Amino acid sequence: MQRDAGLTAFDQPLPVEKTLKELGSGWDFGRRIASEYPFTPPTNAWRKYSAGQYMEVFVRDGFIDRYSGRRLVFPGTLRLLSLLLLQEFPFHPNWKTDACHFAFWELFPTIDVIVPVSRGGLDREDNWVSTSMLLNAAKANFTLEELGWSYTSQMTSIVGMV
Repeated sequence: MQRDAGLTAFDQPLPVEKTLKELGSGWDFGRRIASEYPFTPPTNAWRKYSAGQYMEVFVRDGFIDRYSGRRLVFPGTLRLLSLLLLQEFPFHPNWKTDACHFAFWELFPTIDVIVPVSRGGLDREDNWVSTSMLLNAAKANFTLEELGWSYTSQMTSIVGMV
């Protein structure tokens, strides 16, 4: 942005101010937003996987987080540790961060869809990967390209801690 001589940065109009002036002058702001930056509300794509589906994906991926390449831990092992170490390694069934040890977020495997269903992806096994609860929450409904992420190639043997 080129600045006028003698004016400080605070004296220059912000891009939002310029846009509002254009809007006030009859410029079709709505049409430009719709064509250059459209809003497409995500669909509610609530899914419920069976225990068998979870295990098939975890075993297929070798208990490896396909986004980070880190090892994941069999959920039963983590839950057993939380029962044996109630104070030191607490778990909360609703994943409350103030009542659940952070290691659960880092190590507990879950299924994520590579291309989110709300963004046109299909909810089927070739679009599923194992990941941690932490990265699944961070990814949300974003695409890998939007986050600058990639995923590791498919694993063929169990190499995680089970």
